[in-house]
Amino acid sequence: MRKRKPKNIIAKKNNKVLVSLVLILAAFLITVVFKYNKNSESDAEKITETLLLPGGKVIDGQKLEQINKMDYSDIKKSLNARDDFCLYMEDESGNVVLAKGASSLSRDGLKCK
Repeated sequence: MRKRKPKNIIAKKNNKVLVSLVLILAAFLITVVFKYNKNSESDAEKITETLLLPGGKVIDGQKLEQINKMDYSDIKKSLNARDDFCLYMEDESGNVVLAKGASSLSRDGLKCK
């Protein structure tokens, strides 16, 4: 006669396999999400990189002047921005240096125009 294995041992092996598969799938999904996020730059990062000089601490006056002369829709197209945004800058004296943005944001109380 053959000895039968208790059912709980078989169930434990199946659970281990199932847990292993879930962990592998979760690791794969996390890897894909992080890889996608590294490759896609947020609109805020694009705008910041456009306005700052190399080194990232000083605003490029020429780029600021160019953006100031552009229409909001042209700025959005040139940055390939997906979402609406508002660019608003004041100098140390409180004078508005730049105010460009979506009109929909202006009605929310932002000083975009």
